[in-house]
Parts: sequence; C-alpha cells; structure tokens
Amino acid sequence: MKTLNVIRDSKSPYSSPVLLVKKKDGSWRLVVDLRRLNKDVESEVYPFPNVEDVMLILFPTPKTLENVRQFLGLSSYYRRFIENYSKIAEPLSRLTKKDVKYVWETEQEIAFNILKDKLVKSPVLAHFDPSLDIEVRCDGSGIGLGSILLQRHEKGLRVVCYASRLLTKHEKNYPISEVEALAVVFALE
Repeated sequence: MKTLNVIRDSKSPYSSPVLLVKKKDGSWRLVVDLRRLNKDVESEVYPFPNVEDVMLILFPTPKTLENVRQFLGLSSYYRRFIENYSKIAEPLSRLTKKDVKYVWETEQEIAFNILKDKLVKSPVLAHFDPSLDIEVRCDGSGIGLGSILLQRHEKGLRVVCYASRLLTKHEKNYPISEVEALAVVFALE
C-alpha cells in the first residue's frame, strides 16, 4: 500500500498506527489504532448539541397564525421553567385572539427571540448527571411526538434534553391511545 501511495509515513503527533487485520473470510481490512491518540485527547466536557436543540435555536420566525400557535404550544409546555413566561409571551398570545389581524412587528420578534433563548439556556437546560434520578415525560398529538428528560437537582426539576418528531403519514391514522403509546416508546428509545 505504501508503494501504491495509499498510505505514507508520518511523524505527526496526531497520527495513529494503521494496521491490516485479516477477516474470517480471508480478506483484509484497514484499521486505525487510536489508543495512543485517545490518551492525548481531552474528553468532551460539553457534548455536541442534539438535533432538537439546534432546530429550536434555528426555529424560523413564524409566518402565519398557525406557526405562532405551534411555537406557543411548544414553549408553554415549559412555562414553569421560564420566569415571567406569560408576560414575555403576551405579544405573541395577542396575535392568537379572535378578530386580531396577524401583523408581525418588532414587539413580537423580541418576545419570540427571548422565549427561544430561554428554552435552550440555563436554567432550562442542565447537564446530565448520572448520579441523579431521571424522569421522562412524553406526549403524543395528532401531528407529532415529544418527550423531555428531566433530573431533580437541588433547585428542583431541570430539563436535560428535549426530543420530538412529526408523525408519519401512516401514524397519523393511529387512534390517540396508540399515538400516546408510541410517544412512550419514542421517549424511551
């Protein structure tokens, strides 16, 4: 392989030995021994954010009344973790009232961004602590599934992570009792 320029010698402190390992069927596979490198790499204190967290941060500005209702539904589920939730959400809630024309203004944009920020920052999200008990909460609706992993800290319950997904076309035909059961399975997976 060296003569074919597939691999080459390296003196880099970040390189790892490359080995050929014979498989049961007699063929060979290329493997990398990362043990030496692993000793030099500090383990991650803060893991990569999960997709749900990134999507929440990137949640687009609501363009319709239905979008506002969806966002308020999501955020109001966590209202007990957000101080002055009702006051912050009031400009958005006002848009959902009967006979109010949908006009997105600076006031709504500010409220939307504050809520979005509070949903992903402390004291809402906490780091997982394996020494603490966990609590899983889940819910299913006609459009999707959602769950939260919580842990009881000294100051009460703290959200560790959120998970959600939309129902598939076929799952939307399930009776609500089966959707709720599906939410439990989704949460535990």
